[in-house]
Amino acid sequence: MSARKTLVILTTPYLFFALTLMGCSHHQNYDNELTSSRNLAFEQYGSFGQTSKLPKQKSTYKLSLALAMKMAISNNKTLKASHRNKEASLGHLLATERDLLPKVRLHGACRRKDDLDHFGEMKIGARNDFSVGLEISRSIFRENDLNNGIKKASLLVTLSEEELSETIERTLFFTTKAYYDLQLAKKLVTVTESALHSAKLHLHQVTCKRKSGAATDYKVLRARVDSSLYEAELIERKNAQKNAKLALCRHIGLPSHFKLQLTDGLQYIPVTPQLTKHLKVAFENRPDLRKAQTKISLSKIALSMSKSQFKPHLFAFARGLWSRPDPHYPLVDDWGKGSTLGIAVEVPLFEQKRKEGNLQEAHSLLEKNKYELHHKEELCELELRIVIAKILDAEKLIQSQNMNVLRAKEGLRLAEAGYKEGVNTEIDVMDARSTLTKALALHHKALHQHIIAKLELDECTGTLAKTHLPKGEKHAELHKTQTRTK
Repeated sequence: MSARKTLVILTTPYLFFALTLMGCSHHQNYDNELTSSRNLAFEQYGSFGQTSKLPKQKSTYKLSLALAMKMAISNNKTLKASHRNKEASLGHLLATERDLLPKVRLHGACRRKDDLDHFGEMKIGARNDFSVGLEISRSIFRENDLNNGIKKASLLVTLSEEELSETIERTLFFTTKAYYDLQLAKKLVTVTESALHSAKLHLHQVTCKRKSGAATDYKVLRARVDSSLYEAELIERKNAQKNAKLALCRHIGLPSHFKLQLTDGLQYIPVTPQLTKHLKVAFENRPDLRKAQTKISLSKIALSMSKSQFKPHLFAFARGLWSRPDPHYPLVDDWGKGSTLGIAVEVPLFEQKRKEGNLQEAHSLLEKNKYELHHKEELCELELRIVIAKILDAEKLIQSQNMNVLRAKEGLRLAEAGYKEGVNTEIDVMDARSTLTKALALHHKALHQHIIAKLELDECTGTLAKTHLPKGEKHAELHKTQTRTK
């Protein structure tokens, strides 16, 4: 065995060991880099609230639903990512349209030989070679494939636009829901505060009667328990209000320490939903249905491209060359020109199995997308039926609670008046107050339920942006870019 082979055999294990250590070192270096990046991200995130452009803090920030939607659209990170995805699809379409043009390639080279070629004792050729060439090629037979590629890129733009519309609808839905959730939480806090104030007044009256001997210790204790229960309920509802405010501030991009005054209240606006009418609107406007329909079109194009993938490829080409030595006379050390024109054919051979597999895959994906579209259409009808039932139930509840609130208020007034006259007992007053509190809470919840049900109806029909955004609102993410298909 030679010394060189022995050296190779001995050094190979050490070489592999060194490469392994280098791989571990690279992994450790990346872990350290990743940790440093996340620490830096935390520091930047902590200082974001101080450096971001936020509205100047006021004692009370008046917030309408339209303003909340506008702020949510402007600050939503998912929406911005969807908009960038649409821009990427437009870039892909632009790159695909370039395939319709001939391919042009310019090349140049400079070479120096260490020695001239020899023919016997005679040296031939030149030591320095220079060349500049231009090549133009154009596909001829696969024109249909190029058009399918452009159609596919155009449909991908449409798909990204529908994803953007879906993100907008989802952003508006959650922002509106958070807005009215906070409004409901504030109403419930007001109702509980009023009930607590009334319970404390009653406790004071019972305590005064106890001092004069007109009430027992049990009645005083019962009044205190009633007051404590309302205090506990108030704490719970204030916590719910705080959570609702945090959710709304997160959606609209405001710091949680801002004091918000919601200008749009819980209003009852009757609506007459019709299943057939709203189902037609949903089939036309829902982004998920439009996405599913677009995927079917993409699958059809993919099937067409799979069928033509294994057909002969015919293209024409033209090449021009200017070089030294002369391209036709290599022994002449002088500049010369040369050109080539031709037609080339590429025929794939022994690709039958691949062709069958690609066709089966494309056909299966097409059928899958069709089934998914039918499923989404059935689900859309089911969601509409559920939402319409919610709206009708909420309207019935509102109508029933309107009279109950009036009756409960009158009942509490009569109970307190009767208690002062000695006709009613403390239990009568407590029951009347509890009934009024429940009636007011149910009334506000019914209004909230009706508003959210109408919101879900707009979401199911895909018309949230059309019905809830202010008229004339101009925003880059809200308008679809009309794509020109060449």
